[in-house]
Amino acid sequence: MAIEVELIKIRNFQTQKHIMANQLKVDDYEAETLLLDELILTRLNKYTHQEILELMHNDEKKFAWEITHARKDVYRKHQQKLNREKQLVIRLKLNTRDSIINLGNTKNLDETNTQKVIDLLPQIFSNRSTREFVKLVLLYGKEETECQLGIDEKQFNKKLQNIEYFCRKHNEQFINLVVNKKDEELLSEQQTLRELEECLNREDYEDDLFQILINKYKDYLDDILGNYKDYPTKPGKLLNDYANQLHKEQYKLVNCISDRLKEVGDKLRC
Repeated sequence: MAIEVELIKIRNFQTQKHIMANQLKVDDYEAETLLLDELILTRLNKYTHQEILELMHNDEKKFAWEITHARKDVYRKHQQKLNREKQLVIRLKLNTRDSIINLGNTKNLDETNTQKVIDLLPQIFSNRSTREFVKLVLLYGKEETECQLGIDEKQFNKKLQNIEYFCRKHNEQFINLVVNKKDEELLSEQQTLRELEECLNREDYEDDLFQILINKYKDYLDDILGNYKDYPTKPGKLLNDYANQLHKEQYKLVNCISDRLKEVGDKLRC
């Protein structure tokens, strides 16, 4: 019997499949496929099918954890992919509206930020005519750009589509190109939160390792806990001696980090 059939029968496989479907907002079939691939091709690839079957039946608890960690790995990889996209503060997907160009998540570029984007253009586009086109649209808008370059609306839109395609294809090289101070601060905060969350999700997680990070970011964590809806009973003790606090208090810090990471991500997408 195929190993996939045996895996699907496991109760925790079904549980983790449904969790993943909800996390990734996909149907059960896609979640099942992703979880099977992660298990068979990554986590269990060093075992033969017979060895996997023996592990399933001889140590059910350990194997259940393998499935849980596989689901977490899929989710982490998915989040890493999304985060790479979210971090592109200059996505350079150019959109025209009322003859104004908008870059990525910048709603309205003031004169200072417009100049910052123009200064970054040589790092983004090697083609001189492309840089000139973007610069003109930023400074003067759609109609004036068409006039100066002697092109019609169809040609303008074609250039715009080519630039959008280039930016989608090469988006990772734009990471850390920052348009304004607010985005820069949010990216820094996102990096801190991600470091904390990755520590919590490590397979070899230890409270001592997490405490090191808590100490590193103690002032920051104290600030976000102060604004968190589920405020801990004794935040000072929680941050100074995490390992020896009640689980319900520990979860308050963990949930605070997770919720704040989502909040920061939402702000960067705006």
